[in-house]
Amino acid sequence: MGLNARLLVLLLPLALGACTLMPPEHRPTEPAPEPEPAEAPEPDAPEPEVDEPEVDEPPEEAAEPEPEREPAIPDAVIELVADAREASQNGDYDQAAAYLERAVRISPDLAPLWQNLAVVRFQQGDYAQAEQMARRSIRLADGDRALQRRNWQLIEASRAEQGDEEGAHEARRQAEGI
Repeated sequence: MGLNARLLVLLLPLALGACTLMPPEHRPTEPAPEPEPAEAPEPDAPEPEVDEPEVDEPPEEAAEPEPEREPAIPDAVIELVADAREASQNGDYDQAAAYLERAVRISPDLAPLWQNLAVVRFQQGDYAQAEQMARRSIRLADGDRALQRRNWQLIEASRAEQGDEEGAHEARRQAEGI
């Protein structure tokens, strides 16, 4: 993969960063499955015997499990990512990094923020920082294999730019193994 192709792969996440950081209420959700209708008794069938409860206490309502929610992403973070994307598109990587660093201070556990910051550091030519940010993103991207793969690809490119061909090869194997 040539340098330009790698850069294109690396810049894509930043362009999509705002989509990745959409708050949960804006993400499409699968509709809840409709409950199956209860079978109606046949007209000539005898009434089923029903055991009367021995205790007059009202039956306990089964607690429905709370749906698992993703943590809310603060509006300020979403705005900072949008500002960073615009700055990056205008070639102002220092400003893009500043916006993303502010976003990371607000939400330090959001793996896509660290990945976007890694991409900007790569664009600035700070390959060691790019790898460090990508590694942090990998640690936080629990279960997000696509994000982990993109981070390993960034590490591969960073190592290649630093002349570490063996390290780049190892990072490529990590990306392909995900």
